[in-house]
Order: sequence, then C-alpha cells, then structure tokens
Amino acid sequence: MRSSNVQRPGWHSVGPILTLIGVALLALSPLGYRLGWFGLYVALKQLIPLGLLVCGLGLIGSLIALFRTPAGIGWSGWIVPFAAVVASIVVCAIPLIGIMHARSVPPIHDITTDTDLPPVYVALAAARRASPNGLDYEGGQAAAQQKAAFPDVKTMYSPLAPEALFDQARKVAQECGWRLAAADRSDLRIEAVDTTMLFGFKDDIVVQIRSDANGSRLDVRSASRVGRSDLGVNAARIRTFLAMLQKPAPKA
Repeated sequence: MRSSNVQRPGWHSVGPILTLIGVALLALSPLGYRLGWFGLYVALKQLIPLGLLVCGLGLIGSLIALFRTPAGIGWSGWIVPFAAVVASIVVCAIPLIGIMHARSVPPIHDITTDTDLPPVYVALAAARRASPNGLDYEGGQAAAQQKAAFPDVKTMYSPLAPEALFDQARKVAQECGWRLAAADRSDLRIEAVDTTMLFGFKDDIVVQIRSDANGSRLDVRSASRVGRSDLGVNAARIRTFLAMLQKPAPKA
C-alpha cells in the first residue's frame, strides 16, 4: 500500500486544541470546587460557560478541518479532528442537558413530604445554620412550587409499628449510601448527609416517624446546603428512598 506524502495544514490543529482546552475547563469546574481552589460562582457561572464556548469553537474548527482535509492524506489526517468533533459533542451535551433540566424544575432546594409541618434538623442543625441555605424551612411560595412540580412527594403511611418502620428506614438509609448523623430510636428520627458525585455538594436528610391510627406515618425532608436550585435532586432522593422502603421483602 503506497503511503502519501500529502501534509495536513497546520491550522487543522486549532480545532482539536481548542476542544482539549474546553474539556479541561469543564473538568476543572467540579475538580477545583471540590479541592477548594475556588467557589461555586467561579465553578458554575464562569468555568462551565467558558468551557462550553471554547468547546463550541473547537467543534467548528474541527468540522472545518474535516471538510478541508487535503485529498490523499489518508486516515491519519482526519482522525484527530474527527475525534475532536465527537469529544466536543459528547462533553458539551452533558452540561447543556443539565441546563435544560434546570429550567424544567422550580428553583428550590428544600423538599419535604410534609410542607405544613416539615421534619426538623437536630443533629445537623449547626451544619445547616453555617451553610448558605440556612436551617429554616422557607414554606410559602417554595412549598407551592414543590407541590406543583413534585405532587408525588408526600407522606408515607405504613401498617407497621413506628419502631419497626424506624428499623426498616434506618436500614434503607444505609443502603442508599447516606452518612448517618443520628438514628434516635426513642425519638423515631434519622438524620443523614448525602454527598453528590460530581461537585461533592452536601445535602441533609431527616426522616421522622410518628404513630398513626393505622400504624405509623413517615415524613422525609432533604435540603441542599448550597445553591438556589437543586435541579430536582432532593425530590429524586426522597422518591428513591420511599420506593426502596415500600419494596416488598424478598420471599425466603
């Protein structure tokens, strides 16, 4: 097979280089925030938009390089810009999907199954007070927005005795990977912290069980320490917890 001496123009590297820089900026956003190099504003409002912009420019440059590749250059002349095009599309799609999802949920961060009498934080109260979002439940408009967006997030009723339901809830909380801060059987209250995978945001959960005429009732509250909107994460967490709790036990 005869090799070609046709050379790829130097400007063909501009698109892939920009893509590489854009990917690095997007990766730096969660990494730098978790390491404490900068705050949330820099991570979300500066690095992600800048990374998306640079990746977009890299995509355009790489597409031009693909269409302007000299004839006879062989596969080695187009593989780099082609890889850059694929990388740009994949990497940019993730934050863009997140941005679109953020617009589909209300800008709230404190979700509870009981908006009239939400479970209270005790063991985690100091951590909540020290966080930007604070300890107090906002209620009012936030409660109305939650009911409209997540009508399925509501109190769970069980025929189990309160203590039996508490033991089951504590087991499920551990299976969810939450770090338990308190599990008070006498008060029928569980408090825990869940850390998000990408940015390492800490969300606080409290589970409160009370006696009911037909057994017991269980309420859950999940609140983010930082950020105006949780992107629906807290509601999803409560849904998962309740679904696992109500899942029938496997037959022996």
